Amino acid sequence: MATYTVSIKRQALKQMRRLPTRIRQQAERIIDSLELEPTPPGSKKMPGLESTWRIRFVESYRLIYELRRTELTVLVLRVGSRGDIYK
Repeated sequence: MATYTVSIKRQALKQMRRLPTRIRQQAERIIDSLELEPTPPGSKKMPGLESTWRIRFVESYRLIYELRRTELTVLVLRVGSRGDIYK
């Protein structure tokens, strides 16, 4: 099985710093797991966006990322609560 390279955009890092500790730790675990499984159970492809996926975790928080299968890379775009992340 191929290993993916995971990168996090600066905006997503800033968003993660503002999260409560428990939620930030969960987001970090999910991001780490994307190296081996870029589309884990519970992940969903975002409608209308060719290579963008989302994962729902801890209550109403979301992690949005771009999956580039040909390059074997995952780029984390946004991390935050459902109410803020889609704006």
